Amino acid sequence: MSVPHVSVVGAGPAGLAAAIELARNGTQVTVYEARASVGSRFHGDFQGIENWTTADDVRDWLERLHLRLDFP
Repeated sequence: MSVPHVSVVGAGPAGLAAAIELARNGTQVTVYEARASVGSRFHGDFQGIENWTTADDVRDWLERLHLRLDFP
């Protein structure tokens, strides 16, 4: 049986959460993002993702989950 593959468009909070859950469940995932970095929605604002538990770079974390990244 082949491993399913899903493309996630957008590396915002919802896209990354979806990609992580899919990868944890054995799906091969590619995340596409138009910008060169993620998290710009939260720069210079009081919004943020609560309960940060790691200082790891998000790209390193996603690559450890074997997510293929397609960022400029």
